[in-house]
Amino acid sequence: APSFKASSEGITASLPMAHATQAGKGMYIPMREKFGHTWYFDPIGSTTFALNVPELTNIIDEVNSTLSAALPLWALMLPCVTTGIGFALCILFGLPSWTHASDGTAFQQHRVLFAAGAILLACSVQGGIALKCELTRRALCKLRRKLSELDIRFAHRGIEFHLQESDHLLAFKRQLTKQPQDLEVATAPTSRYSLVIQESVA
Repeated sequence: APSFKASSEGITASLPMAHATQAGKGMYIPMREKFGHTWYFDPIGSTTFALNVPELTNIIDEVNSTLSAALPLWALMLPCVTTGIGFALCILFGLPSWTHASDGTAFQQHRVLFAAGAILLACSVQGGIALKCELTRRALCKLRRKLSELDIRFAHRGIEFHLQESDHLLAFKRQLTKQPQDLEVATAPTSRYSLVIQESVA
């Protein structure tokens, strides 16, 4: 279970760094916490495992390529870009600019651009969350499909591939009122994933 520590921003979960561990005939490789990398699992090697180092490296590269293709950086950054554009439109064509409009046409244009910026900003925030959730769901589905392909490929050698999911609670401080002392500790569920490679027992 993760431990919790206090910080100036709040209380955050202290989670272990990504590294490979080997227990018996199984190998566990934690996934990096944030999406948007070009790699999600670190390359590993073992002289006692059924797969040699080049084979393990190629497998990790295949898994990382599958996730990178399913989670392109441009798609993850798109909500950030549209949010910035919407915020800029609200600033440039907000209420102060209306008083400097030279005529009625310019005044209407400023109002339209301000409204467009506000709508774009709101849709980007809400749509960005929905987009990330959907991309993550599809990426995990493609990852499980890839692991099934690896299962078939290495079935004759008795090697199995699994995606292990573990749920944790992330704690943080929430401001209830404007008073500094009115803080509440809240929790939010979060999931961690690990790639499991193991030799099946005959």
